[in-house]
Amino acid sequence: MSELYIPPERPERNLVNGQFLKGCTPHNKGKRMVYHSKWTKRRSLQGLVKGRGAHHKTGAGMNKKSVVVIKDRKLIGVYASVNEAGAKLCITPSHISDVCLKKKGHKTVRGYKVYFENDNAWLTEIDY
Repeated sequence: MSELYIPPERPERNLVNGQFLKGCTPHNKGKRMVYHSKWTKRRSLQGLVKGRGAHHKTGAGMNKKSVVVIKDRKLIGVYASVNEAGAKLCITPSHISDVCLKKKGHKTVRGYKVYFENDNAWLTEIDY
């Protein structure tokens, strides 16, 4: 009588990190993604549609702050955002932002003192 031969079971994945071992390919390698319902397809494709940002909680303009610009102790203007101030004054918005945030020791940008409107330090800089 011959005995039944049962081959040893070899794992396909590394038990520590879950990666497939050499020579073992995943069952869905090279297959297209199958959508199980209209809802999952719509949700996964929503990010691909241009002009849609509804699923993001932050986006361009969500965190904008008003900017006050002063030169020679005179109020030049109050702008709705750093980008708007940069466009009006022909200054790179990142430089305006650095001065407002007091980064890198900068106090002025092209002779303008720039502050966020909610920062009350600019009140002492102007002559009434």
